Amino acid sequence: KHIGGYSELYALHNSGELKNILQINKKTQLHYLCETCGKSSTTKQSTCTCFQSHFSDWGAPF
Repeated sequence: KHIGGYSELYALHNSGELKNILQINKKTQLHYLCETCGKSSTTKQSTCTCFQSHFSDWGAPF
């Protein structure tokens, strides 16, 4: 299941629903998904290298 952007996550967190979603899916491992090529990774540290960037997906410099 995909969860939307910051405002949706913030609303789910404030309502307590995010905690319920994550507890229900403890067996499911969360994946980070590249919006450019669609490859997924279990950590945000691993990049797909589909394009050269000096910043991580989260905007932090490498």
